[in-house]
Amino acid sequence: HRINDFYKPGNLVVSTLQFERRMAYLHKNGYQVISVTDFINRLKQGRDFSLDKKTIVLTFDDGWQDNYTNAFTVLKRFGFTATIFLATGKINSPNYLNLTQIKEMIDYGLEFGAHTVSHPILTQIPTKEAEREIRESRRMTSEFTGLAVSAFCYPKGDYNDEIKELVRKAGFECAFSIKPGKNTRESDLFELARTEISGYDSLFDFVKKLSGAYDFLHGLVQKR
Repeated sequence: HRINDFYKPGNLVVSTLQFERRMAYLHKNGYQVISVTDFINRLKQGRDFSLDKKTIVLTFDDGWQDNYTNAFTVLKRFGFTATIFLATGKINSPNYLNLTQIKEMIDYGLEFGAHTVSHPILTQIPTKEAEREIRESRRMTSEFTGLAVSAFCYPKGDYNDEIKELVRKAGFECAFSIKPGKNTRESDLFELARTEISGYDSLFDFVKKLSGAYDFLHGLVQKR
């Protein structure tokens, strides 16, 4: 979520130095960092990412301003892209991205997806409200970026079959969960996996997570 040196590293906060070292590892070891759009297109073409150990997508949730002030600087240094999922009701407010920053990041090559308007747990609110949060976040993200928006991210990774269908009906092509693991051509496009990288992780942990070594344990923690 955040690349920030003001707060202690934790589940949602990674220090700038940690982030820089991890991106340096990817660069040095020949990883290809692709956009969500490129990723989805390859899946639709039948690309089997289970055989492609060094192609990854970088994502951030919420749209914190330090994604611009800290993460963006590092990403540019290594020539990497990323996708930021915006909680659209927070944009232009203190500590969150503003439209000028979003435009600059788009011009460089970063992408933006939707993450609802007010970041509710979608399975815990009325269906009509969930539908509005999903639909409006797509409209607002498109308005902010001037581009079509194809990717959605479930707040807190929480969803069910009804929520997945609402996301599909809103016009999205895919949605990301927080389930750990690799995505393959058999993956449900509205239940895509992501591996959480936290501020608690050492570089050794980061490398192991890239290989999928912690996916089983990570999944058990989430079930709790």
